[in-house]
Amino acid sequence: MAENDNTVKRYRKQIEDSKKFAVSNFAKELLDVRDSLGLALQHTDLDKIKESEDIDHVKSQLENIVKG
Repeated sequence: MAENDNTVKRYRKQIEDSKKFAVSNFAKELLDVRDSLGLALQHTDLDKIKESEDIDHVKSQLENIVKG
């Protein structure tokens, strides 16, 4: 009986650890995306894009952001 209880406790702990790992891994991936978007925005002159009447230039800038 005690051995069965220990097995159940061990599996519950493994499940909890797996959940924590999955959440922390997901959060790390989100931070990587945020960092990449932040860098893309730092290297983009939004004022120039807003003022530009050349649609090809605006498309080019947006394509660069998406590619980055």
